[in-house]
Amino acid sequence: MKTRAALFVLAVICILQPAATAKDLPPIDYNAYYELLPLMKEASDASNQSIRDLHTLMTKLSQTEDEDEAAGIRAQIRPLLLEHRKLKERMADLVDRVLLKKGPVRTNEDALRALRNTTLRRVSWSNTFLKYVARDISQAIGVPIRLNAKVQELNQVEINFPEISAEGVMDLICQNFDLKWIIFEGEFIVLKKIGPNEARFIKWEKKHGKVDWIGEDKAGTYESDEVELPNGKRELRKLENMDLPLLQQNMTKMYILEGESKRHETRLKELEMNARVLDMFNKKPKNEEERQARIKRHKHILHYLYMERENSIEVWDIINLVLGEKTRLPEDDAELRKLLSKQIPLLIWDNKDLETALYELGELIGVPVEVDLPTFVEMAVTIQVENVTVETVINMICDIHPLDWRYVDGKLFFAHIQGE
Repeated sequence: MKTRAALFVLAVICILQPAATAKDLPPIDYNAYYELLPLMKEASDASNQSIRDLHTLMTKLSQTEDEDEAAGIRAQIRPLLLEHRKLKERMADLVDRVLLKKGPVRTNEDALRALRNTTLRRVSWSNTFLKYVARDISQAIGVPIRLNAKVQELNQVEINFPEISAEGVMDLICQNFDLKWIIFEGEFIVLKKIGPNEARFIKWEKKHGKVDWIGEDKAGTYESDEVELPNGKRELRKLENMDLPLLQQNMTKMYILEGESKRHETRLKELEMNARVLDMFNKKPKNEEERQARIKRHKHILHYLYMERENSIEVWDIINLVLGEKTRLPEDDAELRKLLSKQIPLLIWDNKDLETALYELGELIGVPVEVDLPTFVEMAVTIQVENVTVETVINMICDIHPLDWRYVDGKLFFAHIQGE
């Protein structure tokens, strides 16, 4: 019997809740706050310069028609992305020190496995606030789930399933509320997507205009759910092991997040000056009004610290996707291991055209093959073997010709790695 789920986004309902007290709020190490804020500014400044350098390289890449020059530019993009990712990791670490956040108690793989392998039974949320649904999922999988401040916690959810995976629920919620989830240091963070119709995106384009970050249409060897592919097909980009169209698609988002980072920095500095003065004179609240003002300031500092941390994590995640380093479980590769262990009884290629040989290999093992080889360059392969595995044959081919290969969505991709 088919089951149905209904998820409705209703108008946000304002409800009165007891005012938070100092004991209800997460702690802040104010001495670390004063000490580390300059280091956070350094990381922010470096990130802003890095994104401008990336823009320059992407612009150059779109303007050159010389393949050798383009290869040299692309070779500069990868280390820049790696360094940018380090800056984001450093920012998250600095914020964690201020928030007295302990190190991860589980790996990203463990968190993903818990989400994927936990089955929720007799699921029934009726007009339940999103924050309570996230709490219930978190308790079921034993992994923290944090909702970013831009996520409307009071959106109401209605889901009824006799049985569904925790990952299925998360995906369903994110799809309907235009959200995304990221795994970072063994925890889940749910954020509002920055799409072309999102307020931040529209505001940025009104100010800066639309930018064609890169004119290339070809994609990297890595899969991506976010890139729209022409005719549903994905072409290979040689050499770089990067998904450049995905980077193109996310450049505006990265600029938006960097701009927000500078605003967070300004607010945290203003709040720091106020807090430092009070601490310097050991000034205690004289009355309830001053006590509430101090709690309000504490909440504002928490808000901007978490926003800066989660902005950094979002950029970190974008770079991971561009570099093809999405969190995967070892058991996800079971299909690939099964394919590579297949036996080939007999294979005789005598100076066979490489492209023809690769397609023939696909026919032998029952797997579609796509090939990206240099045009007008003759390449042949000579192999005579029997009773060997698919992995052995692929390794032999790659020893003869420098090929990069991937197995994605049941298809083998081969691309020639041109010499640097």
